[in-house]
Order: sequence, then structure tokens, then C-alpha cells
Amino acid sequence: FRAVEYSPINDRQWAEQGWSRDERLRFYYHPQGSAQVMLAQMRYAWFVNLERPFGRDRFAAPANMARYGFLTDLRQQADPVWNPGNLPVGFTKYYDEKLGTELLDFSCSLCHTGELHYKGTAVRIDGGQAMHAITDMKPGQFQADLMLSMLATYWNPIKFNRFARNVIEPRLTGGTAAGFDFDAARRELRAEFGATPGPTSSTATTRCSRATVAPTPRSGSPTRCSAGTSRPTTTVRRRRR
Repeated sequence: FRAVEYSPINDRQWAEQGWSRDERLRFYYHPQGSAQVMLAQMRYAWFVNLERPFGRDRFAAPANMARYGFLTDLRQQADPVWNPGNLPVGFTKYYDEKLGTELLDFSCSLCHTGELHYKGTAVRIDGGQAMHAITDMKPGQFQADLMLSMLATYWNPIKFNRFARNVIEPRLTGGTAAGFDFDAARRELRAEFGATPGPTSSTATTRCSRATVAPTPRSGSPTRCSAGTSRPTTTVRRRRR
């Protein structure tokens, strides 16, 4: 059911295209507001912290996302500025002032970055054709599996509790804020999460918990249910790893 099955690679190189490091990073991770069409204003913190339907592995982990044809790096690590959620090329976030939270977003690079694989080496081509099927709802594809992870998280109380501990502002859940009612925040999160129609809807209007407000360095505006901050700096240059 996969859009593409890549053979294992042990080296990645970048084609010489005259791009600077900053130009490449901006292409990969600059938010553009395009994800709302497919992912129903998916909260960035929700997506980053969702577990796969069975087990505790993160749905958005690089190894799992690569199975759908999305591009990741060898031994990829989160970057606190450009890619705090450790997501594939083209997955980013932006702060939505109306909703008061950070939403998952896509950049053009999601569909316009490709790779050629040959004898264990991948050659990244910026502006090339991607090999995923992000809009496909067939079993085994990205959106169908994402829906399954959301359902499993909602209906499995143990899984949902782990999800809530990661999604609701960590400094507050750690008990450092006097009078913070985590149980009330968890109940509100469950109601909001359950009201989300699903990853293919564009009509979700749920809000993150008003009890969990923290400033974001990126905009200076409050972000609720935040699991991290955002913005730029990853070393993505042509080199062997």
C-alpha cells in the first residue's frame, strides 16, 4: 500500500544547484499556510506527539515518516529553531492568531523535493519531484494511518494520558504553576481532540486549552498546548554523513 519503497541508504548527498544553506532551509521549513486544506488545522503539538496505533513509537518519528515516502536525513535530530518536531522536509508550523496556537503546516518543498537512490546513496534534488501520496486515504497510506493513530489515542485512556502529558504545556504539568488544574486541562484537551473531524477535514474549529499559555520566542504571542517553539537552523548541505 506504500507510495514508494526505498531501499536502505547509508549515504546522502546534495546536488550542486547554486543554493545557499539559508535558501535551502527557508525552502524546506518556511510556513505557507497550505496544510489547512488537508489536515483540518492540525495542532503542531498534537501531530508531533501522536503515537502509532499500537505501541508507544511516535507516528511522526523520522523512520515512520520515511515509510510514506517523505524525506528525512540519516540519523536526523530535531533542530530547536528550524525543525523542533524533528519532522521530514516540508513539514513545519506557524502561529495562528485566530486560534491562538501553532498549527502544522506544509511548505512547497513537501511536494517539490526529490531524491535519486543508487547503490545505497541518495542524491537530494531541491525542486525535484516528491514520491509520496499525502492525499491518498488507502489503507497503509499517510492520512489513513494518521486517522487510525488519532482514533487509537482518543479511545485508549492510557495512550491518551501519555499524549496529554506531552501536549499540555510541560512546565505546567510538572507542577511549577501554583493552582494549575492538570485534570481539567486534560478533560478540555480530550473534548477538543475528539471534536476534530479528522485529518482530511478543513472545518475544524477547536481550540487548545486556555489554561496552558506560554510565550513563543518566534512571535511574542501566546501559544497554548505547545510542546516546543519554532524556527530556523539545520545544517543541510551537500556532504557525506
